[in-house]
Amino acid sequence: MYKLLIVDDEADHRKGLMNLLAAMRPEDMLLEADDGVTDLEVIELVDCDVIITDIRMTNMNGLELLKAAKAQNPDVEVIILSGYGQFDYAREALKYQAADYIMKPVDSDEIRTVLNKVTERISERQKSRNRQESIENRLTETMPVYMDHLMNLFVQKPDFAGKERLKDMFQLERPGYIFCCHVAGGGRELSEEQRNDLKYQMKKSLDPCSSYPFFLEHQPDMMAVCLLSGEPMSAARWAVIEGHMRSVLPSGKMICSPGGMVDNLYEEASVSYEEAVRYSQYEFYEPGTLLSEETIGKRIGKNSDAVTYHVLPVVEGLKRGELRSAYELLAAEIDEGVKTLFSPPVLLKQRVIFALFQIMRNFEVLISGNFKKEANLQISSLQKAETLTLLKRSLYAFFLDLGKELNCQKEGNGRDIMTDCGEYLENHYMDEINLESVAEKYHFNPSYFSTLFKNTYKSTFSEYLIRIRMEKARELLLTTESRVRDIAVLTGYRDANYFVRAFKRYYEMTPEEYRKMSGRTE
Repeated sequence: MYKLLIVDDEADHRKGLMNLLAAMRPEDMLLEADDGVTDLEVIELVDCDVIITDIRMTNMNGLELLKAAKAQNPDVEVIILSGYGQFDYAREALKYQAADYIMKPVDSDEIRTVLNKVTERISERQKSRNRQESIENRLTETMPVYMDHLMNLFVQKPDFAGKERLKDMFQLERPGYIFCCHVAGGGRELSEEQRNDLKYQMKKSLDPCSSYPFFLEHQPDMMAVCLLSGEPMSAARWAVIEGHMRSVLPSGKMICSPGGMVDNLYEEASVSYEEAVRYSQYEFYEPGTLLSEETIGKRIGKNSDAVTYHVLPVVEGLKRGELRSAYELLAAEIDEGVKTLFSPPVLLKQRVIFALFQIMRNFEVLISGNFKKEANLQISSLQKAETLTLLKRSLYAFFLDLGKELNCQKEGNGRDIMTDCGEYLENHYMDEINLESVAEKYHFNPSYFSTLFKNTYKSTFSEYLIRIRMEKARELLLTTESRVRDIAVLTGYRDANYFVRAFKRYYEMTPEEYRKMSGRTE
């Protein structure tokens, strides 16, 4: 239900509009007034949602009423009624936030459309207000949660609305820093009781009046601490803090990454926090339980985006079936990159994943579609590896799976590959090809490929290729007028003399003799 006030000093017009709206919107409360002065008195008594007012009245015109009503209640929606000679007034009314204006005489469809639009806007505004009130009520009821929420915003968004509240609660305009503490409970998510106990122990080990611990909303196992102190985090100090927290999680993982000291924590908390987060990611390399400028800062490379891995030696090792050796080649390159550059873990993972996709492309012919799908998922999951040790373990498992797939495909589908190889020779006999190049194309070791080819075609690779070339040469001699040296090129021989000798060995006569015997001359 909405409260509608109709203001018009012409009684007939006012009563007519009241009757129209009563029939159109029977659920709404309708009020009336004969001029602007009376209207203001009604507004003071009743909180109106909508005012429909004539623009020209005796004591107070509609424009003056609009300004006064908005000053008293900014949310009230005012619809202006105007005659044909009053457009200028109506346009001016819109400048003062009138909802709309309607020409007299009032059209029922028009006023229905305008009222629907206005009341919908009121409804949305009320819904938004209700949602906000609901949030504020919940936050008020759960003050600790609310405070943690504010602290999350404080360290992550420098100019968030509500920052002033924290300044009023804490003396934040002092030197200090933010440090992060990764707290993991051995594969299990921390309970709410454990989180509260950990915050209590953290506060107990520091100055309760100058520290505020809270858990990050987007990382439930990461605690951040706002610490108003000029004393940096040292290994000895962290050892004491960690000792207190062990009473809650005796076997849990606890790694501290402090951000840099700032002169005014209220203004620069996000700077210190970002540094703390940057150091925390290096937990991936397991360098210790305190990750700071002092312990790892000097190891971080300046050109860490330059990391690349050489995959060709790895591919060759896989072709030979030397899985362990291939893995160790890549693992050694990873270790060397860590040693020299100490890249951000996300970058290292990206480089490793890229290298594995390159390796996979080298074996596309030999692997099945199902394995390719599974391998792609397996490779992509390396992004989730929490430590370098776990990444290498997953990497070795991938090499084992790839090796099994290659062996399976070579043994089970080798003949199918050889069939494809035969078709390839039929279509490319004129190219400069040899055993090694074709073996490379199909990702076989040349020796293994030679054996597999001979078992399939009962002929060596060289013999098979010569036979194809000689048959094509004979066909060209019989069906075309091409010169011998041109036929040599068309059948893969760049040296015409060599072609003639090869042809004579195969057919026991020269190409010219063969052509003459068939009744053709060059």
